[in-house]
Amino acid sequence: MKKFSAKPLAFSSSVVLATLIAVASTSPVSADDIKIGVPLSLTGPVAFAGTKMKDAMELAFDEVNSSGFLGTTKLVPVFADDRSNQPQGISVTQQLVLRDKVSAIVGYTASNICQASLPVAQELKTPTLQADCVVPGLNKIGNYVYSAVRPSDVFVEQTIDKLVAARKIKTAAILYQRDNPVFVNLQPIVAKAFERNGVKIVANEAVTSGGDSDFSAQLTSIANGKPDVMAILLFGGQVGPAMVQARQAGMKDTIFLGEQNFDSVEVRRVAGPNAEGSIFPSHWFAASPVPANVKFVKDYTERFKREPDTFSANGYNAVWLLAQVIKKAGSGDREAIRTAMETIGDMDTVFGTAGKTRFEDRQVTLTPFFFTVDKAGKAVPAFDKP
Repeated sequence: MKKFSAKPLAFSSSVVLATLIAVASTSPVSADDIKIGVPLSLTGPVAFAGTKMKDAMELAFDEVNSSGFLGTTKLVPVFADDRSNQPQGISVTQQLVLRDKVSAIVGYTASNICQASLPVAQELKTPTLQADCVVPGLNKIGNYVYSAVRPSDVFVEQTIDKLVAARKIKTAAILYQRDNPVFVNLQPIVAKAFERNGVKIVANEAVTSGGDSDFSAQLTSIANGKPDVMAILLFGGQVGPAMVQARQAGMKDTIFLGEQNFDSVEVRRVAGPNAEGSIFPSHWFAASPVPANVKFVKDYTERFKREPDTFSANGYNAVWLLAQVIKKAGSGDREAIRTAMETIGDMDTVFGTAGKTRFEDRQVTLTPFFFTVDKAGKAVPAFDKP
């Protein structure tokens, strides 16, 4: 593939968007264009996250292309819906590589789909940057598979350590989704973290389906134990109803603890005042002064008339990270892109306070922020200010 010359332009600098170039999977592809496969969960139980990722990723692709970040070369996204389904995730990965001939893949939403699909990308020798899956072990799949986020287990452990130290926490309960690998992995980690801090586990209840929204039986059982804190390890679309039903079951003062999917405007909208006091970690802080983040929040809000959340940030950030990798590669050649992923060093990011990250052991380096939900339903710093 023809090498391109890219104008020098830092991701963290202000990008002038005189014209937004709408890029779709049906866009004509010139000889200099590079096709990028974008598998996401756009329907099904994980669509609440995948659709937000798609919006933000379209914004990022438009910025890369209209800014001249890759010179005259354009990134052409080929979006594919995995329907929140593992077999479909495998199928769309194969289609993107074998039929659409993409140079690289960026995306995926659900961790169970990552577990099924990323080995396929590795087998087909296609450089892949997964954007949202936080289950451990994905970085061990192979040298074509990289992660733009980190597993959530260590972040949640750190949150529990801080919460127990800051509050008089004596008892805890866990409500988790047993069909999802992220939550199956987190459940024993959360239990051990509480026990290590001297907190007694008074209840441990499982939800059997990602489509469930009635948790009254489980929450009634949990409420009998009067836990000081309850870990809610559920899909984002389930978290709001669980908060509402927990309060209705009598857990008026129980602190809700979760992971990154708590950082959703939709979750807090559904939960309303029931979410107040909830605690969660995230690698992204909407009010971070990092220039790239300030620009992202402004542009996303103006374009979609709503605030971005963690899922939006994950999608946007992953596209820009891949753009930086491709810029180093100098072409859309798969092997050149894979080599660039191995050697790129520091990259600009919307995450963190310094606006820099790098790949270590095929996943980005990130430091978490810790948040609580205030009376207005906003996520604000907890424990220490970022």
